[in-house]
This record gives sequence, structure tokens and C-alpha cells, in this order.
Amino acid sequence: MTGRKTLNDSKRYRSLNIQRFGPIPQGMKRIAALFLAFGLVVAPAASAQDWMNQFSPGQARDSRNQGRTVPLSQIFNNLKRQYGGYQLSADLYDRGNGKAVYEIDWMTKGGRKMHFVVDAQTGAILDRRGG
Repeated sequence: MTGRKTLNDSKRYRSLNIQRFGPIPQGMKRIAALFLAFGLVVAPAASAQDWMNQFSPGQARDSRNQGRTVPLSQIFNNLKRQYGGYQLSADLYDRGNGKAVYEIDWMTKGGRKMHFVVDAQTGAILDRRGG
């Protein structure tokens, strides 16, 4: 039966492909475990840094009431006048040295998503991405 594969032949070929590489060396397992552990330690610390600098709703309200930040409604009105559309999300962050910024995700009237970084004290757009 030359030129014809049987069910037993295909099983044998499949098992040979799986076993071709052999067991994973112990050193490779250790390296993979170290990379995994490093990633688990570093990733939460990096994301927590932004979270720790984020104003709570109460802090944001107090900052606005004390005149240290421009009300979001004013910034939204400016963005709506310039780009149309609506706000998707907005957060207030402390960037150190008493500098606060709003990070705003915006959907334009044309359906494009944009990200703005706005100076919270002046309302000036510092950075714009997307669109």
C-alpha cells in the first residue's frame, strides 16, 4: 500500500511531531518563571502610579470649588465648540509640583475618538491624540 496513508499512519506522524521537540529543559523553565514573576511585580506598580495620582471625586470637587481647577463643563463646552461630539470619560490627575491635568476621551461628531490632556488650572489643551 504505497502512496496511501491510513488512519494509523496519520496518528503516528502526529505523535512524532509532538515528541520531536522533547521535554523543556529545567533552565528554560526557570527563566520563564522569572519573567512571569517580574511581569507580575512591575505591571501593577506601573498602573498604580497613575491611580495614586488620580483625584478622588471629592478632591476634584473641592479643587473646583476653591478655584484651583477650571470646571469640566467649561472644558467640555470648548471641546464641543471646536470638535463637536461628546465626552466619553474624564479624569483629573496630579502631575506633581501642584500641576493638575484633565485627561479626556472624546468622540467627535464624525465618529472619531480623541484623547486630550488639558491643563486643569487654565483649560488650555496641552496634548491631543487621535481624530
